[in-house]
Amino acid sequence: MVDALYIFKIILYICLSGFLIALIVFFFKLTDLIKSVKAVLADNKKDIDRSIGEVPQILDNVTGITNKADRLIGDVSPDVRNITNNVSNTLSHVESVSSNVSNTVDYVAESVTDTATNIKYGFLNSTDYVGSARDIINFVKSLAKR
Repeated sequence: MVDALYIFKIILYICLSGFLIALIVFFFKLTDLIKSVKAVLADNKKDIDRSIGEVPQILDNVTGITNKADRLIGDVSPDVRNITNNVSNTLSHVESVSSNVSNTVDYVAESVTDTATNIKYGFLNSTDYVGSARDIINFVKSLAKR
């Protein structure tokens, strides 16, 4: 008779065999991958060596560019501050000038209004003077006729 332990051992051997086959396939594929990587490295060895040789020169160029940028920023910073101050001062002057213009316009408007009012009342007064003069002349005429 076949007992459960014997069946379990057979299933375990089958699983172990499957695992070993999968492991062997994995190692063959890994070997193929490593061969492909070696072939790519061998084909590009000159380019890789040249690129690695140029890295120090590239780093020197980057350092030089960084230093020049730092100097330029240091040289430009005072100019930017001066420009900012000049713009601020200009805006302050523009605000002052616009305030002066506004005050002048208000003053001119008041002066024109006062002048118009004075002309109006002056005209009415001159009309009153003419009327009064006519009344006086009529009064004098009436006295002369008597």
